Amino acid sequence: MDPRGRQTYLLKQQNPYWRSNVYAANLSSTIYNKSQGFASSITYVEDGDEVYTSYSVSQSWVALRFKIVPSGQYMLQLWQQSSSTWQVLREVPHVGCDFYGHCGPYGSCDQSGSVSLCNCLTGFEPKIQTDWITGNWTSGCVRKKALSCNSGDGFLKLPRMKLPDHSWSLGNKTASECEFQCRGNCSCTAYACLNVSGEFAVNCLLWFGDLIDLVNNHETGQDLYVHLHGSELGGNGESKKTTKNRRSLIAVAVATISIGVLLISIFGYMLRRKRLRKPELRITDNKMKTGGYMSPEYALYGRFSEKSDVFSFGVLLLEIVSSKRNTDFYHMEQFLTLFGWAWENWKDGRASDLIDISIRETCKHHEVIKCINVALLCVQEFPADRPTISDVVLMLANGSTALIPSPKEPAYSTLKSPTTTAVRQLLPSLQTPSSYSKNGLTISNLQPR
Repeated sequence: MDPRGRQTYLLKQQNPYWRSNVYAANLSSTIYNKSQGFASSITYVEDGDEVYTSYSVSQSWVALRFKIVPSGQYMLQLWQQSSSTWQVLREVPHVGCDFYGHCGPYGSCDQSGSVSLCNCLTGFEPKIQTDWITGNWTSGCVRKKALSCNSGDGFLKLPRMKLPDHSWSLGNKTASECEFQCRGNCSCTAYACLNVSGEFAVNCLLWFGDLIDLVNNHETGQDLYVHLHGSELGGNGESKKTTKNRRSLIAVAVATISIGVLLISIFGYMLRRKRLRKPELRITDNKMKTGGYMSPEYALYGRFSEKSDVFSFGVLLLEIVSSKRNTDFYHMEQFLTLFGWAWENWKDGRASDLIDISIRETCKHHEVIKCINVALLCVQEFPADRPTISDVVLMLANGSTALIPSPKEPAYSTLKSPTTTAVRQLLPSLQTPSSYSKNGLTISNLQPR
């Protein structure tokens, strides 16, 4: 236990391995266990020269214990009378965000998905970009713009955060007094008010230096106010709700893209049906395959799903990056589609050749390569291999490419028959096309008598 920082550590060779959230002095933090029907509380007590924690449970029949096992886990266990065994209720560290400093200084860990992801706080950027691209986040982030140390600086509110390590307590202050103390010191990087009741804060905490071991949406999280240059807070009327607004914009963008792709797909499907009524156009359609943006299973057989929209989005994304239209490739001898050309360049390690020459020297290269990677995942031959639209948004929004898988060969990447392996998988009963004789034409020559 750290008597200065009001927190509990698990050490590995004298180095922090896991850290609890910061406790408020002489106040309890309660966690409810719905499945077992009880609540457990932990209280950090400061009594003169004594500093200790106490634990309590809401039900007298509950027996709990804390245990550290050789593998390094700190476990909370519940005694099960029926089986005479200890049931593990919680163990830490368990996932990436549990490990101390997983995202480095000014990096915040997000465990909302199936894997732990790191992002720099607003107003910060990766310290070593190449490390973040490979998924090594320990180098953390640095400020985009240094504090001006005047009234133009401000604070960004980050809700439900696991508070960073190395805090300093100023004791009981009002919320405005706590902010004033941090604003008046240019070395102060953040502040937090624990257990605010009205304007009164039981504990005012300040941070000086790097903010480390941050976690989003923590179960015992508190509001953290990060000290930023005024320009990072939005000088044109943008408020401290920047993060929330950004999420809203992403949601609107995804909905707009989905609706647009759906309309394109419906229009294409109706056009396709109209053309298939005319036998003379079927050969042309088979040669042109999907006609642009439609997935093969939808264009050929009318099978529609979310993955059909994802396919279309992948084509659009490649068109944006390369500044080339998919339809420009229909009459090329080597490639039938834009994504077929993109796939060949990707395989040969020449993904940079796909980038529009007008932005090739000025763009953020790793971001564009990430877009190409995601686009090729979207246009893979089998629908099951393609990501969902929510996966696409997550991959594009994440700063790292380490967790983005490598794509497989896209549909119609070369000139090949409609009876590809993908079509055979979709229609197991599909037989090998029959051979037909060439069209013949006879003529009767009339002779007068």
